[in-house]
Amino acid sequence: MEPNYVFILDFTQGILNIIHLTPEELARSQSEEYEGDFESFLSTLEEKYGFRLSNCQWMCSETLSVYRYENGEEATSSLAKYLTSMITKSESDKEAWKIKAAKSFQRGEDEIANIQRERKAVAHGKVIAFQHILSKLEYPNMYDKK
Repeated sequence: MEPNYVFILDFTQGILNIIHLTPEELARSQSEEYEGDFESFLSTLEEKYGFRLSNCQWMCSETLSVYRYENGEEATSSLAKYLTSMITKSESDKEAWKIKAAKSFQRGEDEIANIQRERKAVAHGKVIAFQHILSKLEYPNMYDKK
C-alpha cells in the first residue's frame, strides 16, 4: 500500500488535516532514509502543513474516503448539490440553444444559426466540465463550508 493520503487528527486545534502527498513527498517517504519509519518522515512535514506530531494522531491510506453524517444520516455536500444544479442548468441551456439554432437555420438565417450553434457548444462544454469535476469528487462532503 502506498500512503497517498495522511490523516492527521490535531487535538490542540480540533482539526482533521487531510494531506494528499505530492509525488516528491511520496518518493521521499519511501526512501532508505525513512524506510520503516513513516513517523520520522511526517515530522519533516510539520512546518509545511502546520501540525505538531506531539499533539496529533495520524494514519495513512492509499485512497481518500470521507463521509459526513448529520442526524444519523449521511449529509449531502453543498458542492455536489451546486455542481448537479449547474449540470442541469447547462443541459437546459444546451437544449434551448439547439432549438433556437434549428429555427434560425430553417428561416435561412445562417449567421444567427452559427452563433447559436457556438452557444450550444459552450453550454455543452460546461456540462462536460461540471460532470468531470463531479466525477473526480469521489467524496465531496469534505468541501462543505458552514
